[in-house]
Amino acid sequence: MSSLQRILFLSLLAVFLSSAPTDDIHAKSGDDVILHCHDPSKPSILRLRWIRPDLISEGYIYFFREGRSYDQFQHPDFHGRVKLRDPEMKDGNLSVILKHFSISDTGTYECHVGGNNAGSGHEIVNIIHLKVEADQRNITAEAGDNVTLPCQVPRNTQILVVEWIRPDLEPEYVFMYKNGQPVPDHQHPSFKNRVELKDGGMKDGNLSVILKNVMMDDTGTYECHVYQSQRNHTMSIINLNVHQPAGHTEEGGKKDGHVGPTVGVTVIVLLVVVVGFIIYKISKRAGKTEE
Repeated sequence: MSSLQRILFLSLLAVFLSSAPTDDIHAKSGDDVILHCHDPSKPSILRLRWIRPDLISEGYIYFFREGRSYDQFQHPDFHGRVKLRDPEMKDGNLSVILKHFSISDTGTYECHVGGNNAGSGHEIVNIIHLKVEADQRNITAEAGDNVTLPCQVPRNTQILVVEWIRPDLEPEYVFMYKNGQPVPDHQHPSFKNRVELKDGGMKDGNLSVILKNVMMDDTGTYECHVYQSQRNHTMSIINLNVHQPAGHTEEGGKKDGHVGPTVGVTVIVLLVVVVGFIIYKISKRAGKTEE
């Protein structure tokens, strides 16, 4: 192996060994979430920083130095909501607890450990991708019902667009709400004039919709998507199963024990055929007797 090849190999190996582990965490709105980070190799931590790269210009998620945390360096959205899981950081436990998770907290979080002053180098110990977890439900309805498809976000959530979709359809849009009003342009034809917000003002984060006069063809999976800036959060996944009411056939006729017109006609035709056949047989026998 040449010197250049050896240098490249060692460089790649160093990058590989120094790359921080990555975790994916899904949480529901309102939950308390633990952002895990461990570094047992450092018996004493001089400087700990939890950051979200997209917010770093406005402050840290959590900042710890020389035995205490500093709220003044913290991003405003996280004031009073983040604390060390273990205040003593025993065994290198650098995890923090994020209280009252909301969809605006969705993002990438990094755990940094470094020296005692701002000019010191730092090391990324862990990277966490935190996402909102969709609420999943199964709903059963009878054909002809009006069905509520539930979707909820935290109160005072800033929302640009709400989309209800059914991924198996083309176009997939069941309902879209943008700039304070419904947008019917891209809506699937089968849902025209059949879908509306349960609460037109979306008070307290209620993004549920009412699907009117459901049919068998409405059976499927529905997703509620919320956009904040350019982010798309899936807040609700509903599996809807529509069936015929008890006592009805697929054609809508009642199964109540009465003979319907079609059945009645069929029975009469059969009787005529049977009676005709009997008369034919009797007539044939009578002819043979006369011979």
